[in-house]
Amino acid sequence: MIVYPPIEITDARLIASSVLEPDVANGEQAWQSGQAYAAGTAVIRASVHKRYQALVAIAAGDTATPESSPLKWQDMGATNSWAMFERGRANATVGQAGESLMFRVKPGSRIDSVALVGMEASYATLRIYQGTTLQVERTISLTKRLVHNWFDYFFNDFTYQNDAIFSDLPMYEDAEVEVELVYGDVPPSLKALVVCRKVHLGKTMVDPTLSGANYSRIVRDQEYGDVSRIVQRRFVPTTRQKLLIEDSRDAEQIRNALIAIRSSPALFSGLDDDTNNPWFTSFLIYGLLKDWTLSAPGLRYGGLSLELEEL
Repeated sequence: MIVYPPIEITDARLIASSVLEPDVANGEQAWQSGQAYAAGTAVIRASVHKRYQALVAIAAGDTATPESSPLKWQDMGATNSWAMFERGRANATVGQAGESLMFRVKPGSRIDSVALVGMEASYATLRIYQGTTLQVERTISLTKRLVHNWFDYFFNDFTYQNDAIFSDLPMYEDAEVEVELVYGDVPPSLKALVVCRKVHLGKTMVDPTLSGANYSRIVRDQEYGDVSRIVQRRFVPTTRQKLLIEDSRDAEQIRNALIAIRSSPALFSGLDDDTNNPWFTSFLIYGLLKDWTLSAPGLRYGGLSLELEEL
């Protein structure tokens, strides 16, 4: 298993983006001080990269900002431009149909991995620059099709890989990372960008488990118990895995890495960067480390048990 602790992307680290803020094409409008708003109106605040929805009617002349008025405005999460930096899969940055989704960030420290989580695209391209010099360029096709026999070969639909990890990248100093997603005539999108230095936690052993909580709600008729509607909500996966630490000299580094991310979201990959493995997506969790136990059954090797929950 590899953990990818994301470097926080700030205003200073976002160099360029093809998505404007506010993204008028996707229905965003900037909040205007003193303007009247009807209840339910959605606005954005570019200074904090947040979307807000009016809980009540806002009278003309009211100059209180949405972020300072939680009783009047509900925080709806990051703006479209910043959704992919929100550390989770709840929202996505969405581009325009027929155009590529492109952005460039400057991590501020050496990195060796870039992960793209929750993509809707047919091709993904990664470029790494030092100044104006292009040092690395990698493009992957995200098109796939499950084929067991000749019938599948001719008739199964093509699908798209939603997650990709570019790993073992050259660790350039002061590098800038550019990502471009292309999806033909469909708007490309990305739920999470992770730029980091990876930490190897150990080798995933047999029989990892994956489960989840369904937050959808069944609404029934109170008199007869018939189902009147189903309110669809998120499905939140959790996983429990046991790892083998093959060299006990790595135990201190692993312990320190786990302590460092105890209250911060991170990307955990049970199958490292093997994106071709059919179990890869199932055991790719962007979430919190709920529980861990480090064991030392021998002098030269160790064990690690983890419980992870998706955000």
